[in-house]
Amino acid sequence: LPGRGSAPGPAAKAAAPPTPNSFTWWYVDSKGKAVTFRNDAECIGGSGQEQFRVCILHSSGRMEKAFLPDVKAPPRCPERG
Repeated sequence: LPGRGSAPGPAAKAAAPPTPNSFTWWYVDSKGKAVTFRNDAECIGGSGQEQFRVCILHSSGRMEKAFLPDVKAPPRCPERG
């Protein structure tokens, strides 16, 4: 059929922009306060499924709040400032 497959589907339109190369991040505790150590961060999930709350500041100024899986979460966040 003519034109079939030429338009992107809904998934292509909803794709998030690529992660910028320049950003800073830190752990956040359950009260929303920045903390240095993973063990002080808010944690969700059961044993082996832990995720730690982080705040990510992109070079564009965009602030993102997320949970980082245990396998990607170092014991402490990088030095800020």
